[in-house]
Amino acid sequence: MNEAQEEKTVTIYKVTCTKGYQITDKGTGFSLAPWGRNTDYFEGFDDGGKEYVLLDGYHVAESNSGSLEIYDPANQRCAITNRFGKPCIVTNRGAITLKRKN
Repeated sequence: MNEAQEEKTVTIYKVTCTKGYQITDKGTGFSLAPWGRNTDYFEGFDDGGKEYVLLDGYHVAESNSGSLEIYDPANQRCAITNRFGKPCIVTNRGAITLKRKN
C-alpha cells in the first residue's frame, strides 16, 4: 500500500449479553452496532468499539434492513463472528480474522 492510499477501517464492538430471553442469548460476540439499551429481557454492554482494518475490496454499507454490514469484493454480505476473542469475518472464501488499527 502506498502512502497516498489510506487504510479503510471499521469500528467493531465487542458485545456481551449478560441476561437474555433464552440461555443461548447470553455470551460475547462482535457487531458493527454498540449494545443498545437494557430491557426487561436483555441486559449487556459493549467495549466502546475499536478500529479494525478492512481488507482491500471490502467495505461497510447499509443493508436493505437498515443495519450496517461488511461486504466482500463481490458485494456479498459477510457475517462477523468471534474467533479466539477477536472479530472474524466469514466470507465465501473462508474466515478472516481482522487486525486492529495501529
